Amino acid sequence: PFDTSTGEIMEGYYNYLRRQGLFETYQRETIASISNMLGYETSIGFEHSEQQWVANTTIDWINQHGDKPFFLWTNWSDPHPYYRTAADYPVRYDPDEIDLSQIRNSSAEAERIARLSFMSDRKGVENIMNRSVVGEAQYRRTLAHYYGMISAVDHSVGRIVGHLDQQGLLDNTLIIFLSDHGDFAGEYGMMGKNARGHYDCIFRIPFIWYWRGHFGIERHQGFVRNIDIFPTLCDLLEIETPAQVQGESFADVLRWSKSASGPLPDSCETTFFDGVYCKSVRTRRYQMNVLHAGATCGELFDLQHDPDALNNLYDEPRYAHIRKELTEALLHWYMRTEQPLTDSPGNHLQTTNRVHSQFTPNRGSDSYRMPAAT
Repeated sequence: PFDTSTGEIMEGYYNYLRRQGLFETYQRETIASISNMLGYETSIGFEHSEQQWVANTTIDWINQHGDKPFFLWTNWSDPHPYYRTAADYPVRYDPDEIDLSQIRNSSAEAERIARLSFMSDRKGVENIMNRSVVGEAQYRRTLAHYYGMISAVDHSVGRIVGHLDQQGLLDNTLIIFLSDHGDFAGEYGMMGKNARGHYDCIFRIPFIWYWRGHFGIERHQGFVRNIDIFPTLCDLLEIETPAQVQGESFADVLRWSKSASGPLPDSCETTFFDGVYCKSVRTRRYQMNVLHAGATCGELFDLQHDPDALNNLYDEPRYAHIRKELTEALLHWYMRTEQPLTDSPGNHLQTTNRVHSQFTPNRGSDSYRMPAAT
């Protein structure tokens, strides 16, 4: 296995820049941007960018090890502050042409989220990356750099996939493209990821699975989670899933196709998030965040009527029963999924079932359905 995790990426990339005589330039430009973190155009050419270095390193590894079964984890740290793009990168975004009307925004909502940020007592950092602070012109420039970084990663991914195809490896390679989190990317007037509440722009991540000839080609809108990846891989590779593994396989959803007979297999109806000072539950219709910011407070959004999640209904009397149902669901999820004191053989807490057999409270007899708001 080859793991280019974030720490290894940056150290390896720094060493690469040193060999190219570019590290001092990288440091100088990065230090100059620390005061705002809002993006800049780097003088380091795209040929020497992190995106290209990761792709080159990955392709070199495939050339050395592709003649036998392999597991390869390739990790780009971009798009991530500091937002920077190479001056010679051909895909460029005009800040003035970015359509802000397509980005959920509310000045009042942005200010409220900024106040709830877990870094709200730290002046600067990502809290200054707010449209109401930097103004629309800088806000647009930052988004242009952000979009440029995404295109650069996309270009590098394409190089790797193309190389697999050229080497005759693509037909027998399962590819998963995903992220650990998203970015406000202008939504609610903010950039970055750091706010206490859990919002779709942060937790609804890319999740693309490709295995030529094995998966359907349709896009599915159901809920899946990062913890479902491992059991799904075990299922696809016909390997027994260890008892301690959390999550559930959604291999049947991947295999399903409109051309096949039978309905689409069930997917999750409810998912949960566990963050510092914030616990959340998300159904197809509702999103609730329970927060602690000196005192307990919360957010409840009815996404059927408010898809941009701008109208907080947490204290709205007519939604009190929804708040109660979601709070109970969150509590029960915690109790269902907490680890036993030990799962060692012979311990009286161990059962014959999988330790996390009840991890997903959305299927079978444990199915959870929300009532409609009245």
